[in-house]
Amino acid sequence: IGATPVPADLSWFCAVAAAIGAAEELCYRGFVQGALMKWGPWAAILLAAGAHAVYKSSLFLLPASGHGVIPWWLLGCTAAVGSLLGVLRRYAGGVMVPAAFHIIFDIVVYGDRAVSPWWVW
Repeated sequence: IGATPVPADLSWFCAVAAAIGAAEELCYRGFVQGALMKWGPWAAILLAAGAHAVYKSSLFLLPASGHGVIPWWLLGCTAAVGSLLGVLRRYAGGVMVPAAFHIIFDIVVYGDRAVSPWWVW
């Protein structure tokens, strides 16, 4: 995506991206994973990660071309990272650790972007 490993500057969108990441963690690792705990912790982790991966990947199915993202690759990577975040939620005892991880990731990826990517809006 043309980003540097560490943002040179923080744009207005950085705060928006961090808020979106935190909201996704509250939704998927907090609410969804918590609601699915009745099926056991590992099923809850995998199902919440799968739901988030399907949501995130479906954003890239709409435009027919031009973005260069392979949806199946994104689905797999997002499910794997979502599973890791779900395990962090389980062992940390709450959603704060995965939310912090997601916020830091979004700051690194989107920190110096002057405009938001098309998939955000």
